[in-house]
Amino acid sequence: MGTEQDRGAGSESSELEKLELERSKLQVEVTTLKNKLEMQQRHAGGLGAAILEERLEAQQRRIATLELAKKGNLVVAEELDKLKESNSTLHKANLRLESENLELRLDHERSRTDTPRLREQIQHLEKYVTLLQTENSHQKKSSSLDEDTPSDVPTKGKKSSSELEKTIVVLKRVVEKLQSENKRLREGKKADHSNTKESVEKLRVELLSLRVERKKLEDRYLEGVQTTTQLEAELVTSRKHIKALEDRLQAVRGTSTEQRDSDTQELLLVRTQLIHKSQLLEKVKSLLKRAAMKEKTLQEQEKEILVNPNCPVRVMVDYIRSVMNESNLNQVTNTDFEIDLCDENGSLKNLQEIPPWTNGIDANLFTPRLTYIVVVFERDEEGGLVKPMPLVARSSRQYNDLIAKIRRQLNPSVKKINKNESKQNKVDDDV
Repeated sequence: MGTEQDRGAGSESSELEKLELERSKLQVEVTTLKNKLEMQQRHAGGLGAAILEERLEAQQRRIATLELAKKGNLVVAEELDKLKESNSTLHKANLRLESENLELRLDHERSRTDTPRLREQIQHLEKYVTLLQTENSHQKKSSSLDEDTPSDVPTKGKKSSSELEKTIVVLKRVVEKLQSENKRLREGKKADHSNTKESVEKLRVELLSLRVERKKLEDRYLEGVQTTTQLEAELVTSRKHIKALEDRLQAVRGTSTEQRDSDTQELLLVRTQLIHKSQLLEKVKSLLKRAAMKEKTLQEQEKEILVNPNCPVRVMVDYIRSVMNESNLNQVTNTDFEIDLCDENGSLKNLQEIPPWTNGIDANLFTPRLTYIVVVFERDEEGGLVKPMPLVARSSRQYNDLIAKIRRQLNPSVKKINKNESKQNKVDDDV
């Protein structure tokens, strides 16, 4: 029994040593992984890209300075070189700060994620160590008691075997937990590596965009140089032109006084002619204004005559317009409508005796036909009514009688109307 207990204690101590070795290996592996990750981040984020970019910028600055030196604008080339250097320094500082910021963020995230896990692992290991220490002390006590009391050996052996089984189960759980932790660390390493690759790709894309922007700025600068050269050439030509004009002015100033007097006399003559023509133009304008005013007054007088409210023709037109509506106008095309406006004696009826009609009308023309007056209304382009005009009658005698009747009503002093005058009026009205 003593040998079995010694073997159990030796196996437990060997397992404890194995677990401690595995723990130390895991800690070493974690530290190496952290160091590798930090080196990769530093190399990818700051140093490699910065060195390559610095070399590229130096070569591009040299090319730009050579091109500008060929064009002959050294001062501007030096200024451009200084600006590019300042831009490169600022860009480097920005990249350095971004890399430091990224590293600090990763360290912070790592520490934030690792601290609780490490604490749990340490607490678990401490508990496990205390448990093993207590078991070891119990085993030592049981072995001493077994030596003193050999009769109780079988029960104690059973207890020690059950406790060993429990410790083995606990150790298996610890080993499984450590294996899962190791697996998680490896997966985290892969994820961190993928994150570093993504950050490197982003930095490359930003570098390409900055190169494109710098190329655009260089093109703009070259265009500006070309425009400045063109402006300088134009300035030189304008100066030459000014010099030629000054020479011509000096030559004119150096002419004789007789030539000047003749020129002044011609100028005075031209001025007098212009003044005379302007006066004539003002007179013509005043005459035109007077003629326009006279024409306007004549038109107004004629309009007053035409729009006389006592005129029977006007009264008939107003009556016809008052009895028709928009719906009738829309339904009618070029059609003649007859209305009896005269009585049995041939005189015009009163408005109260004129029967209303329901048909539409399509022109403003009056012609007599027996004892009837044919009324036709026309429309303009916008659909409105046109002013009344006389239409050729079928019977000239009836037309002349109607005109004479209307004139007698307008002017009772007129008793008779000459035939020739009535015919002339008919022709004028037809026109």
